Amino acid sequence: MHGRDGREGYRRGIGFGLAYGFFLAAASLAVHVGSGLDSTELTFYRGAAGFLFFFCAATRSRYLLVQKSAWPLWLRTIASSISILCYYWTLQATDIGIASSLLNLAPVFVIFLAAIFLSEHISISEVVAVLVAVASVTTLGAGIPTTVWLVGLCGSITGATSFTALRASAQRFDAAVVVWMLSLFLVITSLVVKQGHLQLPVLGQLPVIAGVCLFGVTSQFFQTRAYTFLPAAIASAFGLTSVLWGFFFDVALFGKHATSFQIAGYVSFIAAIGVLVYLRNAYPGNRKAPVN
Repeated sequence: MHGRDGREGYRRGIGFGLAYGFFLAAASLAVHVGSGLDSTELTFYRGAAGFLFFFCAATRSRYLLVQKSAWPLWLRTIASSISILCYYWTLQATDIGIASSLLNLAPVFVIFLAAIFLSEHISISEVVAVLVAVASVTTLGAGIPTTVWLVGLCGSITGATSFTALRASAQRFDAAVVVWMLSLFLVITSLVVKQGHLQLPVLGQLPVIAGVCLFGVTSQFFQTRAYTFLPAAIASAFGLTSVLWGFFFDVALFGKHATSFQIAGYVSFIAAIGVLVYLRNAYPGNRKAPVN
């Protein structure tokens, strides 16, 4: 994208990225509350909602799914299914802000995967900005159990793979197809993990299920749209805004105490993301690495 069209597309991508971060945090809040449902069951309900909602729109393009060019979509779907299962588990094992910070280690991996597989040029300044942003939020998780770290890192690495593949698939497939494919695999992976044993929800659990489904599917749609307009490293970085929302929910709804160290971490995070967005916006037409 170049000129006015390029700037407009970039602004739209930023808007979609910010919306993605908010709705991801809202879905995370619903998973954290849980109301007696475990993370795998909530993953199943989220997948079922997306599968049904986008079924008609996706089936019109189902023939594209078996073409060779569809491999990024399949890679993205499998990796993202694992990432979401891991993320939902950590949400119920620790605070929302900490779980979100673990998931959002992904930009460290994305920025290099995008350079390798998508031929996107990454400057030294951008690498430093992403590292500062991620370091700022991950230090907030110091002291959590090793198991939570390991599951969170698994979600982050598979998420990075998903985000990088999404950049390619989002430009080839309609957002409805991308979200529908992920939803289908969420249903399948959830059933495999639970070995088909899902408890029927009671009336009091329905609001939580509705929140996970509505906010989860909405965030996935906005994420896909963001990757249509933005480079992979920038689109994934906007997911970090969900950490801010998660921290806000921890403090406002669950009475978590905000220390000066935590506040300093979030200030440095916001500054780093601002620098990263500026650097990408300053040179929107120079994203491809030079060919020798």
